[in-house]
Amino acid sequence: MNEDDQLVFAHPEWFFALLLVAAVIVFRYLSQVRSGKLIDHLVASRLKAQLLGSIHPLRRELKFWLFVVGILGLVGAMARPQLGFQETTATRKGLDVMFALDTSRSMLAEDLQPNRLDRAKFAILDMMEILQGDRIGLVAFAGDAFLQCPLTTDDAAFRRILEEADTQLLPTGGTNIANAIQETLKGFMKSESDNRALVLITDGEELDAEAVPMAREAFETQGLRIFTLGFGTPEGTQIRITQNGQSRIVLDPDGKPVVTKLQEPFLEEVAQVAGGFYSRFEGTETLRRLVTDGFGMMTREDIDTREQRVPIEHYHWPLSIGLIFLLASLIIHETPRSRRTVHP
Repeated sequence: MNEDDQLVFAHPEWFFALLLVAAVIVFRYLSQVRSGKLIDHLVASRLKAQLLGSIHPLRRELKFWLFVVGILGLVGAMARPQLGFQETTATRKGLDVMFALDTSRSMLAEDLQPNRLDRAKFAILDMMEILQGDRIGLVAFAGDAFLQCPLTTDDAAFRRILEEADTQLLPTGGTNIANAIQETLKGFMKSESDNRALVLITDGEELDAEAVPMAREAFETQGLRIFTLGFGTPEGTQIRITQNGQSRIVLDPDGKPVVTKLQEPFLEEVAQVAGGFYSRFEGTETLRRLVTDGFGMMTREDIDTREQRVPIEHYHWPLSIGLIFLLASLIIHETPRSRRTVHP
């Protein structure tokens, strides 16, 4: 049989409600049998006709079964019967969001657990759950920058690529945010959307002074809004790295432990000149505020169009039958509405 000719139900679990309908029918039958025996036992035969005379048994039965059929119709409608398919064009609206992830050695600091880099990757995964329907991409940067994942709606592919991001990804050390902005602009070249956002995830230890003018130019000429997320603490901590199974503290040329600190004023300035704002990462609420207050100021546009086969719904037939039978059960009365008065 052709797939298009098969009747299917989107929510067949509603048919379990038929068990309840069957239970009601059985209960009613047993109740009628029991009440009939009680009347025969307690009421004399000559008084039975007077006691039950006002109730029309056929009307009572008809009213009940109309009600049952009405309920069956509603159950069938809730199960959503579908037969055949129709071809439609679906257009998805959303934003183009690029994540620029700092993969320099300072992101190995453990003032956020397990460390800044891993916590940042978890944060990106959390934000993916909030950004349903938007295209996302990933730029990894340290002393240089690299478009690790072009803009995509394939969340599974993005997750796999994000897992590979670490401090060994780029050979050049340091933190060059200007390069990250440049690489982000390249990643947006094939995007037709004017609503572009860059989420810059870093501790802000910039070694190059070009980030602020680069952010300003990107916003004024390309419409790129930059939102900065700070990972770390202003007090800072030492950097611990593991090599060949051994853990050691990173030392400066003088042999002193390197202390890395979150540079919030710098990140605030980068975001301010690029139409965004800065937030220190403090959990999921920080991400929700970024999406609500940050991306909320941007207009979602058409980001892709695709052909898809949509099942043809036929729930309106059982729904109409169910409503008609339920209405009929309400109209029918078990007893006459008025009784003729006999005058002596």
